[in-house]
Amino acid sequence: MHIIGFREMPNQSRSILMQTIQTVLSAFFLDPRYGFEHVGFLSSQKAVYESLKAAPIFHGNNKLQVNIPWVLNVVNFFKRHLVHLEEQTMAIAYRGLLHDVERPQPWDKPLQPGSSKLGKYWMGTYCK
Repeated sequence: MHIIGFREMPNQSRSILMQTIQTVLSAFFLDPRYGFEHVGFLSSQKAVYESLKAAPIFHGNNKLQVNIPWVLNVVNFFKRHLVHLEEQTMAIAYRGLLHDVERPQPWDKPLQPGSSKLGKYWMGTYCK
């Protein structure tokens, strides 16, 4: 069995892999304490407002592949509004959220098979 190294991967696959890694680490990019630069906002804004026909969220056979470039554009779009105070949109309210409770957090345990029980108290798209 041969495992393909990063350098041996086609450019398109390398790009998707890097975008997937960025997406998985998005909780860190959305933390104002780290001060990550924001680049490419106009392309992120365009992608977020595209129609589902132009930029489908799922694609491939049976629509089981996630459109990772689109997901990363959504993260970048909201990062600009949640982290940068000069935008005067959501940054002040976002900074008022409790860091370890109400803000996005990286996974701290493996995903489990099957469905999870939903909580009773929702705050936006998060449940307490």
